[in-house]
Amino acid sequence: MVRANHKVAVKRIGTGQSTDAPIDLVSVTHRVSYADLDLSTAAGRAELKSRIEAKAREGCGQIGKLYPEDVVETSNRQCVDAAVKDVLAQAHAAIAAAPASEAYRSARAPAR
Repeated sequence: MVRANHKVAVKRIGTGQSTDAPIDLVSVTHRVSYADLDLSTAAGRAELKSRIEAKAREGCGQIGKLYPEDVVETSNRQCVDAAVKDVLAQAHAAIAAAPASEAYRSARAPAR
């Protein structure tokens, strides 16, 4: 499982504060499971990336919904891109540690 952490800078002006209000860093974390995926295959890796991107969009959108009256200093696209980049680093470590699929091991086994 990898953790998707979505971070957005929010200027809290919806609460009646002035526009020079301090900027808060807001984050939402989601877990992305890959327990059901074979990461030794291109299809498994593609599905993991798809799940990561979906959770990033969901998390960044969630922040926008939580702070609708505030000025968000980080665009939704920047939020998603940063979250995906962060989680892909974790995913690459999981992929590198994934055992080869049974078909791959069978193909590589010496003939008897």
